Amino acid sequence: MEIEKQVVSLELARKMKDLGFEQESLFYWFPFGGGVHEWQLTERLFSKEDLKGWKFYEKNDKDFVFYSAYTVAELLKIIYDMTGMLPCIHDRDLKPEKIADYLAEVACNIKEE
Repeated sequence: MEIEKQVVSLELARKMKDLGFEQESLFYWFPFGGGVHEWQLTERLFSKEDLKGWKFYEKNDKDFVFYSAYTVAELLKIIYDMTGMLPCIHDRDLKPEKIADYLAEVACNIKEE
């Protein structure tokens, strides 16, 4: 299974950042493509220093954004740290590629309460 299906979707990653979740994870959604903003996964978080010389990022400092693309294991830890419990997923009719998004939604719901 591709890694993109094993991490939280870009949409939910954005929501989690907006809700104040710490932006530290094994993978990140980062806009590559010199202005095209093709969001891709990276294992390395680029700093502004790393991007010196990339004309697009130097001209568009406001566009320097990234989102943590949490894995299932990271999401389980986030939820456990918030509640002291792990969510039950065995009785859900979830496809493997939807588990990260389901857990992200659980974490968001807890944070919004």
